[in-house]
Amino acid sequence: AGTRLSRLAEARAVARRLRALCDAGEAVPEECVVLTRAATELHVFERALEREGFATLASAGRGYWLRQPVQDLTAYLAVLANPYDDLALYGALASPLCGLSSDGLAHVATVARAAARRPWQVLGTDTLAARLSGRDAGLLAAFLAFVGAERAAAPRRGLDEILERAVLATGYDLHVLRLPGGRRRLANVHKLVRLAGAFEEARGRDLRGFIDHARAEVEAQAREAEAPVELAGSRAVRLMTIHAAKGLEFGTVVVADLGRQNQARQPDLLVDGTRVGLRLVRLGERNADALDYAELKAEAQAAALAEERRVLHVAVTRAEERLILSGVAALGDDWARESVTAPALSWLGRALGEQLPHRLAAEGELELDELRDLGRVHLVARAVSPATAAATLGLSPPAPEQLAFALGGEEGEDAPAPPTAAQAPATTPGHLPA
Repeated sequence: AGTRLSRLAEARAVARRLRALCDAGEAVPEECVVLTRAATELHVFERALEREGFATLASAGRGYWLRQPVQDLTAYLAVLANPYDDLALYGALASPLCGLSSDGLAHVATVARAAARRPWQVLGTDTLAARLSGRDAGLLAAFLAFVGAERAAAPRRGLDEILERAVLATGYDLHVLRLPGGRRRLANVHKLVRLAGAFEEARGRDLRGFIDHARAEVEAQAREAEAPVELAGSRAVRLMTIHAAKGLEFGTVVVADLGRQNQARQPDLLVDGTRVGLRLVRLGERNADALDYAELKAEAQAAALAEERRVLHVAVTRAEERLILSGVAALGDDWARESVTAPALSWLGRALGEQLPHRLAAEGELELDELRDLGRVHLVARAVSPATAAATLGLSPPAPEQLAFALGGEEGEDAPAPPTAAQAPATTPGHLPA
């Protein structure tokens, strides 16, 4: 559970379920939201939704500087500042700003290596031109002419103007608008232009400085949010972290990635008021707890478990009409367990039935539709091996590993309000849409 393959399978199952609901008129995209505990997994669900034809709007706390349009344009700026920045040059050549094909990029690398020269030095050579297709040769010639003129004029232009000229001259804005989530992508382009202008106002016209700033933001995983998009009339499915959803409500809420394992490791030094605990590391022997470490560790783990329950309660109470819970858990006798490291899906095990793994192992797939205390619950559980999951995803199967199964849950429109914080983890059933 928790592997890249299992998350891909879960994300595509969630996307298919939302597509089925929207096609049946039971939900509308703008009233659907996918919530995860961590922002790092949102992109997996975003791609799966886009595969199903949904426009998406991600509102994560991280990730702006890693968005492809931002990466493309900062690579272009880096080439203007220093065309011998090989990584930036290849990024700009591969981007829609130039559009060189994969074969063309390979030819650039091959010719540069054979000539013992930098990639920039071979771009205009006859040797490279002889290897390129007619299309690639034309694209590269246009890119070199544009970059040459822009490099010469860059010292006289503002950073925001440099970006705007590149976007308009290359048709980059039209390209991103044609992609899934085009409005969001273009909003991120416009935000980069504004950030460049603000940087120049604060620190002067320093192209190299802005590039270094952008790279530092990536390395620091800065919490720069994506650009907001006007939602009036938008039919986008939203994606956000559970924390970002506080105070908001949606018609259909998917709380995803509930198979994620929680972190249990505590630091070697714990302090609470006058109490101090140490974990002593001994060579060749097991670590030893000293002073009040064992007691403080137990308290910290209990607090962490309570926090996870509180966060899950926040998530499930965002739903106005339909709640879908999804996740991937390893099959086994102890899947329905409650511990500080157990994923939220395991907390729900007793409500789903502790014999569920055995039934899945025998039957392969279960589908139940029941009335419970919380209202109407539809449960689908499916046993999936890495090989069958890979086939479903159109991927090459990885090495065999432990079977996993996916779960999730749904409340009908007539269901009562979601459970209290104390009840939610123990009683909320799950349903993974087929």
